[in-house]
Amino acid sequence: MNKIISCWSCSNTWEFVHPLSRSESCDKCGWDAKVCKNCQFYDASAYRECREEQAELVKDKDKRNFCTWFESRQSQGTVESTPSVNPLDQLFGNSSTPSKKSKLEEEMDAFFKK
Repeated sequence: MNKIISCWSCSNTWEFVHPLSRSESCDKCGWDAKVCKNCQFYDASAYRECREEQAELVKDKDKRNFCTWFESRQSQGTVESTPSVNPLDQLFGNSSTPSKKSKLEEEMDAFFKK
């Protein structure tokens, strides 16, 4: 399955085949792609700058490594995914988002003959 990754250095995005190859690099700036700074577990404020407690220490966070816990920060988005509906638009109603009336709303409209 193809997924999307965003470069930590230049914010360039591109598709990759999961799992990300260790030799993969950004087409725009040339930085390594499989680095801590591109990982969903990377957190500069966490112990050893990683939220994955079982991961081994990686000193150079912007250099490619052999971490088996690596997951792309953008791994939730896939190429096949469809655009989602914003929950706030759904809740408060947005003219661009079609909404279906609930049964209660339909009953209230009928009661007040709207």
